[in-house]
Amino acid sequence: MNQGQTVFAQIMSLIPKYEFDKCVKRYNGNRHAIGFKCRDQFLVISFAQFTNQISLRSIDGSLAPDCEKIIIMMDNTMPLYPTK
Repeated sequence: MNQGQTVFAQIMSLIPKYEFDKCVKRYNGNRHAIGFKCRDQFLVISFAQFTNQISLRSIDGSLAPDCEKIIIMMDNTMPLYPTK
């Protein structure tokens, strides 16, 4: 039953943040990351996989309408607009 979360959020809650962060630390996954960390990328790629997206353009098109919700889910770490 939906308890106020989307299906995607419920699935992602099955992956413990502590265990994910432990793996990132073990393999030094964020060493070259500036603003888009491993967890953020994992969430976007997982979303694309669950929604059967086939290209970057389709991923961008499907994420754009829900940008505010995604930023909240990613702990407000992702910038609203790309920066140079």
